[in-house]
Amino acid sequence: MSRSLSRFGRSIVASLRPEVPAAGPSFSKRFIASEAAAPSREPTSYPYNKKVVFPPSPNPKPVPQRLLSPKKGWAVVRAHDEAARRLRDPQNLCGTLFSRRHPDRLRAGSILTVTTYTNMAKEGVSSFSGVLMGVKRTGSDYSFRLRNIVNKVGVEVQYKVLSPLIKEIKVVRKAMKNPKLGEVKALRQAQAYYLRDRPDLLKNLAGVLKQDRVEMAKQRDRSA
Repeated sequence: MSRSLSRFGRSIVASLRPEVPAAGPSFSKRFIASEAAAPSREPTSYPYNKKVVFPPSPNPKPVPQRLLSPKKGWAVVRAHDEAARRLRDPQNLCGTLFSRRHPDRLRAGSILTVTTYTNMAKEGVSSFSGVLMGVKRTGSDYSFRLRNIVNKVGVEVQYKVLSPLIKEIKVVRKAMKNPKLGEVKALRQAQAYYLRDRPDLLKNLAGVLKQDRVEMAKQRDRSA
């Protein structure tokens, strides 16, 4: 009797189990088959949902060959940096004055006067003069730092070369490696942060700026 009941119970459990369909092709095989069946340059379907359709992407300009097979992504980064410089740096300041190896580059110790707009509407302007402490180059994001002493307090201002708020960058005195009479000597280090502890090196800055203003006033009188 117990054997018949056990057989009857097993038959009931087998009837309650869901039917397992026959094993079909794996997902990778189905995905590869769908990719091969789909024609190129035609809208492709999403493998998980047949209702999703991707339209073909328009390519008005051919993609450069160096972007199709970039070496560790550097070609894409350089192309982006070049496009940003062409758009925001028409004077090519990043490639000349703030370059790393250009012969006309600005060295640490040069005296600059930067005129900037006070707001994005470009309604008012303000200027700041100081000694170039160094240039920071990160892709297309070039920045430089100026230092000056205002009311016996050291003031530093950092500017972005490609900023739309910069109106003019004027070179008052360019630091030279082998200066002549009346020229400014370039500092030894490219990043002259030691100027914070050497205020005596900025004593002649006020005289140089005053002389520059006098020369500008004389030029205005001659032109008038």
